[in-house]
Amino acid sequence: MYKVRLTKGAAKVYRSAETSLARRIARAFEILEQTPRQHPNIKALKGDLAGRYRYRVGDYRVVYRIDDDTAEVAILLIKHRRDAYDYPILCPPPQISAFEETRVLTSPTLLKRCHNIGTLGAYPLALLE
Repeated sequence: MYKVRLTKGAAKVYRSAETSLARRIARAFEILEQTPRQHPNIKALKGDLAGRYRYRVGDYRVVYRIDDDTAEVAILLIKHRRDAYDYPILCPPPQISAFEETRVLTSPTLLKRCHNIGTLGAYPLALLE
């Protein structure tokens, strides 16, 4: 069984979604806990987004990655399908040296652009009961 976690951005969308959409997303999370790779609404993404998956919830897409070592599913974003695949959080990090990484991560522009990537929080199913 996998543990589902959300980025801050995904959690914000989930919390602010209409009740019917939030219930459907919560159901998707329950399915992802059991089988994050096999379901009619799941599709492995390709190209630059390889290693990520999407779960279709009506006109919305839940985009996530799976960490088998920790048995976690990290929900990267929840967006309308027209916007779901054109989002910076989905871009793989560039290959850079440790020195360059230190320099890049202290850049105020990059920190502002990537503010929602790091922190994950468990989803609150209890809100829907």
